[in-house]
Amino acid sequence: MTIQLARRSRGVAAMIAVAVTLAVLPWTAAAEPGYTVIGTVTDPELIEPSGLAASRVNPGVLYTHGEDNPYVVALDSTDASVVGRYRADLVPWDWEDAAVGPCPTGSCIYFGDIGKESGRAGPQPTTFAIHRVAEPDLAEGESSGTLHVDTFRFAYPDGAKNAEALMVHPVNGRIYVLTKSNTGWSGIYTFPKRVPQPGDGIATLRKVGELQLPTREGDTNFSKVTAAAIHPKADRFLIRTYKAVYEFGRPGKDLDKAFVADPVRLVDTAERQGETIEYAPDGSGYFTMGEENAPPYTLKFVAHG
Repeated sequence: MTIQLARRSRGVAAMIAVAVTLAVLPWTAAAEPGYTVIGTVTDPELIEPSGLAASRVNPGVLYTHGEDNPYVVALDSTDASVVGRYRADLVPWDWEDAAVGPCPTGSCIYFGDIGKESGRAGPQPTTFAIHRVAEPDLAEGESSGTLHVDTFRFAYPDGAKNAEALMVHPVNGRIYVLTKSNTGWSGIYTFPKRVPQPGDGIATLRKVGELQLPTREGDTNFSKVTAAAIHPKADRFLIRTYKAVYEFGRPGKDLDKAFVADPVRLVDTAERQGETIEYAPDGSGYFTMGEENAPPYTLKFVAHG
């Protein structure tokens, strides 16, 4: 796996079957204002941002991407300014989420090309993909260029599904895909190999859990899973829907325990269409950014220990 990047000097200041049923909770944005606006992203090539991932190589940097094009942007997490612009060497069908995690070359960005419903013409897919690229090093001037992709294709064991949430274990690199439905049900799936290899062919995922999120009568968007992220200490994970945020797990426990933990409802950042979430690298809170058809996009932060 290689990256060909234009160099430009620019610093930057086992199987677990789980059913979790949550009580239906009211949601009122005005009652939960506890977030900070970091800044706005105005890059005209970033269309419908649908993932956030915190860099391990570049302190204070977040990656984001659009849904149906290969454009990837690096953002300064202190002011939302653009510090890197890249293009992946593929055309995605519908990549919906991103995560940073370990890989054979050190640290990689993972993109979930996992949406069933794309803005592109053509029949809906029956197989999907995770794309992996090595992180660029901004301190070495790698602020633009082409990201060369390793692709891991997969199918579900129980039929094709729509999904918008991807998680990568920050220690062992295991990949998780969380599906999306109109009923609040979400399946949790993972690859049969902890770290898949290029050339493995189409893997059949293993189902390792289920979640049933709260529903709201007349509002299916309240319970549709649109993003997820694992805590840097690998003991908790976040799930967001268009209109709510939940955390599963407790400090100091294994991630497997989080799949059976009672969820905690956290502050939602009141976006019109919330489709991104990511923990801060130090675990001090989480970032979100709403999806819109065109810029500007607002980056927000919620402090949460």
